[in-house]
Amino acid sequence: MSGKLEIVSVTGGLLSLSKPLAQGSNVRLLFITQKGSVFGGAEMLSPISWALQPFRFVALHDKDERKLKAAIQNSMDLKRTHLARLERHRVW
Repeated sequence: MSGKLEIVSVTGGLLSLSKPLAQGSNVRLLFITQKGSVFGGAEMLSPISWALQPFRFVALHDKDERKLKAAIQNSMDLKRTHLARLERHRVW
């Protein structure tokens, strides 16, 4: 089944799916970040709507965890840079 990764953290995230999976289902996730592909095992949590379902990672190899952390850090750095630029151009 394919879906869209809406939110991700080092502990889990939120998927947009065509229909929810059973709570407690163990799945394998594969997604692409700017630092490379991340592959890991996850447990599906209780859906929050028909299309949105959170998950928690239950297994990530060290290299996948490093890529995920690097991608999250990179995203945070880009947001900080963007906010700093906006602040410099702000009309007071």
